[in-house]
Amino acid sequence: MLISQLAVGYEFINYYRREQDRHWKGNRHTEVFNRFCELVVTHYRESRETQFYAEKMHHTPKYFSRVIRTATGGTSPAEWIEQYVITQAKRLIETNRAHSVKEIAYMLRFTESTSFYCYFHCATGLTAKQYRDRVVNL
Repeated sequence: MLISQLAVGYEFINYYRREQDRHWKGNRHTEVFNRFCELVVTHYRESRETQFYAEKMHHTPKYFSRVIRTATGGTSPAEWIEQYVITQAKRLIETNRAHSVKEIAYMLRFTESTSFYCYFHCATGLTAKQYRDRVVNL
């Protein structure tokens, strides 16, 4: 499972670096963005807050958000974090069919399963159960 997670993390970083390259705005912004991607892969279960990542990089949240938006052509750090968390959630739903959605919410360290349900539904337009049912029926 760790190897799978590392593969998804590597894939995430490469995808977003390619995306970021399309909007390249300078070396410092690139460094901050690349470090941010690495931190998201490492800490996405620990925190989904922009402030957490800004503090890890010793920046104010406002400056950090501005740098990430500039480096990526307008996408906020919160959107990058959400995309990665949802990618991981989908992977867990697809590969851990024996686990309930509640257990997957716990794996992703959501304090309440209802928080995960809302988070997933808002990001995908589907409930986690609907997503699982669609994947099973493919």
